[in-house]
Amino acid sequence: MNQDSSQEVFQLPVPVRGFLNLRVRLPPKDDSRRVELVSKRRSAMLYKVDDGGESLAVKVINRLKYKDFVRMCWKNIARREHDSAMLLLEAGIRVPQPRLWFRNWNLLSWVDSIFVADFLDGLTGGNSFLHEREAATGRRNVFLEKYVCDLVRMLDAGLLHLDVHPDNVLWSGREQDALVWLDNDVMRFPGSQRSRWREWLLDKHQGKVSRKASLLTMEDVERIRRRL
Repeated sequence: MNQDSSQEVFQLPVPVRGFLNLRVRLPPKDDSRRVELVSKRRSAMLYKVDDGGESLAVKVINRLKYKDFVRMCWKNIARREHDSAMLLLEAGIRVPQPRLWFRNWNLLSWVDSIFVADFLDGLTGGNSFLHEREAATGRRNVFLEKYVCDLVRMLDAGLLHLDVHPDNVLWSGREQDALVWLDNDVMRFPGSQRSRWREWLLDKHQGKVSRKASLLTMEDVERIRRRL
């Protein structure tokens, strides 16, 4: 594994072993660290690690297709997520504080890279706040307003989130708290292209609504259009 260029010494809290196929295993039961598998998808596994009074999110990112092996030398997903998180922080968008990234150079492994960030408790995925039942509580409207404001802030900063959708966002449900953005893949663009990428964002949201792949409505998309 390659660590980033920072001088901070870090021992990966989830031990990694590998020969023909690198896999992640949990520490033995007598280990003082508490490790919990939070989610498991084909693309990535997310662990919560409690170590020394702090909680870390350790995201193990997998290679899914053989072309991922070909482009591993120039595309490091964990580093891109780390750098994207830093760009969003600079723009005033809240993200889990990124810590470190690791690249896996093992050509025989299905693990691409590992991204480490702070783990934030007490937050819920954005889709939960888009259900109709949340309209009566007022939280649906508050969530959508915060979501749109973050999209505007990104565009104004010359940043485009390439995997933007409400369930890539967490929220506490409290009006005073900001949204937290996850799975960040951000591209810079010159200010002269703002209009172009505004339309791209609108088309992306509208397409998801049309395919019933989002809990947003066409009325929500029109609201986003008026604000962007």
